[in-house]
Amino acid sequence: MENIKEIFENKIPFAKKMGVKISQLEPGRAVLSLPEDHTNDNFWGTCHAGALFTLGDFCGAAAIAGAIDLNEVKMVTRGAKISFMKYARGEIKCLAELDEEVLEPLKNQLESGRKTTLEVKCILQNEENEPVAEMTVEYHFSKAKK
Repeated sequence: MENIKEIFENKIPFAKKMGVKISQLEPGRAVLSLPEDHTNDNFWGTCHAGALFTLGDFCGAAAIAGAIDLNEVKMVTRGAKISFMKYARGEIKCLAELDEEVLEPLKNQLESGRKTTLEVKCILQNEENEPVAEMTVEYHFSKAKK
């Protein structure tokens, strides 16, 4: 898990620039945070929609990455839908969870070498644990080229 944390926090330049941090990581579950940083704000002084989108995308990917071998699989974002609920101010946290009923078929398909997709729901919350956005991200998986 430390390797995944290192990748997400230090090897992805955009995540590093934004200050994304992994607070919790286990197979199928991730909590990431985006610290309050005015370089991530929009004109109105709230967190920019693009920053929220990026946090959700990284969080969903981290939840999956904790459960599969990224050396064997290429994972890319195929699509996403985000719904904004209220202005996002301060530190923003994102939670993504997948249960074993979802992960086991994914692992089986990947082990057989088939391409597949998976949707992950992410909840973004402010410091008061109020939802500021909900996001569903679809990831595409294929065998990594060596």
